[in-house]
Order: sequence, then C-alpha cells, then structure tokens
Amino acid sequence: MKEYRNYEVEDFIQEASFRDWVKHPGGPSAPFWQEWVRQNPDRADAVRQARAFLEEINRRFTSSIDSSEVQHDIAVLVQAALRQEAARPEKTGSDPLFSGLRQLMWVAASVLLLGAAGFWWMRNRPGEKPTGPTARKQQKVEKINHTDRPMTVLLEDGSVVTLESHSRLQFPDRFEADRRKVFLEGEAFFEIAENQRRPFVVYSRELVTQVLGTNFRVEVRKEDETARVTVRTGKVAVESRHGGYGTPESERHHLVLTANQQAVFYRDENRMAKLDLKQTEPGRNRLNRDQVFDNTAVPLVLKSLKRQYGVELVFNEADLEHCYINTSFRDENLRERLSAICQAIGATYEIDQSQVVIKSNGCNP
Repeated sequence: MKEYRNYEVEDFIQEASFRDWVKHPGGPSAPFWQEWVRQNPDRADAVRQARAFLEEINRRFTSSIDSSEVQHDIAVLVQAALRQEAARPEKTGSDPLFSGLRQLMWVAASVLLLGAAGFWWMRNRPGEKPTGPTARKQQKVEKINHTDRPMTVLLEDGSVVTLESHSRLQFPDRFEADRRKVFLEGEAFFEIAENQRRPFVVYSRELVTQVLGTNFRVEVRKEDETARVTVRTGKVAVESRHGGYGTPESERHHLVLTANQQAVFYRDENRMAKLDLKQTEPGRNRLNRDQVFDNTAVPLVLKSLKRQYGVELVFNEADLEHCYINTSFRDENLRERLSAICQAIGATYEIDQSQVVIKSNGCNP
C-alpha cells in the first residue's frame, strides 16, 4: 500500500490513479480518493494544487500540445516561484510545499510527464491518429524587433501583427485546425482575420487574451508595473493568471472588453480593472501612419505601404502602371488600406507565406 501521506504535489501529479480521478471525477478511482481526502484534511493543500495543475493542463492542452506554449508557461511558473522565494523571510524551513525551489522541482517533474508515453492528456491518444492541418509537424517561428521602429509580421491566416520595439513574437508557421496561438513578450498591435471556428489566443506573461476577429493592443513589458490589453474594434476576453498554472479559479480575473475599452492588470496588487479608453493616455492606441495620396500611381502607393509597414508586397508593376487613386489613410490598418486600394482599381490581394500578393487585370489608360 502506497503511503500517500508522504506525497508532495509532484508525487500526486505523477500518480496514475490520482490523474485518473482528476480526469474522471465519477470514475472508478473517485471513491478511494474522495475518502482519502476526507481522512487526511491536513494534505488538502497539496491535493488542491495538484488537482489545479492537472485540470489546467487538461483544459489548455486537450486538443494538442505545443512545445513553445509549454516553454512559455514554464518560464512564467519559474518567475512566479522565484518571486515567491525572494519574498520569503527565510529560505529554509519545514514548509517544502510553498518553497520556491520545491515548486520548481514539481513544475519540472510535471512538465516532463507531458512527454511520457500514454499520458492521458496527450494529443496522440491510443487509437487516434492526427489528421488534417495538425498532422504535419508545426515549425516554430520567432520574430524579434531589435529596432526603434514598429515591425509588421504577417501570419498565415491573414492576420497582421505590428510588433513594437524590443518585443518578441512566437507563432507556428501553420496554425492548428481549431485555434490560433501566439506568444508575446513586450508590446504588439493585433489585426486579426475573423474566423469563428478558430479563436485567436495571445499568451503574454500573466495575461491570456482570446478573440475571434478584432483589432487590439497587448502591452506586457516585464519592467512595467502593469500589463494592458486595449481593444480598438470587436470583442476580446482577457484572463489574468498571476501564478501561471495551478492558479485557483478564485484568484483568476476575467474581463470581456469591447471597442474602446482597456483591461489593466496591476501586478503588485494581483488585480485587474476595466477602463474606458477616454480615461487612458490620448492616442496611445493609435499608430502614427498617416498617408495621403493625390492622384498617385498605384505602384507608388504600394511601395509607400511597403516602406511604412516593412512587409513584402508582390505585384506586377506593368499591370498597374495606368492605375491611379486619390485617398488618405489615418486610422486604417494594413488590411483596410489594402482592401481600399484593391477595391478602387478592381484588384484582389491575399497573404501567402508572409507576403502580400496583389492580383490585377490593370486599368484603362
């Protein structure tokens, strides 16, 4: 008979029957663990943290496991554990459960389980074979903006990300069939291609932002006292996870934002507030990319867009040499500007492998 009373958090996580109980609360393992918890109330904290960790892994990784997401959240957990350790008046003692170093051990042990054959939340479960877009192994792409100017990043689904200075964005070369996940360190403005079947999720330190199609800004610089999500159009759901995995539901914060609203997460206070954009710094959510074109040849317009956004625009200059437009852009994003230009001259565009391809039959001289 195993001596479960000596188990710490990582031991419960590695116990197969315990994992089965978490996955199937009404399954065959449930009566034993329910009775054991009742008889051992002093171990309730260890059980609660192990359950919370497993439930979180199950919720986040049921459909697939992305190595970059695991690495990202390991970093968040390590940072949280180190903050906990630094805040303790004494680094030693008889309380291993809440020791930062002990926490690092069970986090590492738990994450290693993700790669174990037959682990119950793995994507490739027995009898299941991956099919469709997720069958091909994803390739991780990383963009880092070392410059003092915004960098435009094109995603394969047609979304556009404006990555601010000294910021990092990680994403797969092909998104999963059921959702689109990216990882942000720093600040970026997102213009998301609408797709009701594939939610777009931004993971950024303590914040998780999920949308279906909208324009919004995420600011999560580690040196700042706050993290912010600002919505320009559409609707997003924002959740804070101050402690990363294992954060109890009661300590999480959830907000739904619509146009011209902002969520501010105060790190030191572990709280999140919703603000009207009029209460924030004027113009903070606007990129200064005004453009005016007065009877300008479209090839010159497109070259101007290329310089402004730093994206690769592919077009046949000879086909467009007789096309001219009169327009001005102020708040429009890249997709809106491309759509306006193409509509004016009867052309089309598509985002293909991180470049914009414009197709046109030309204009009458």
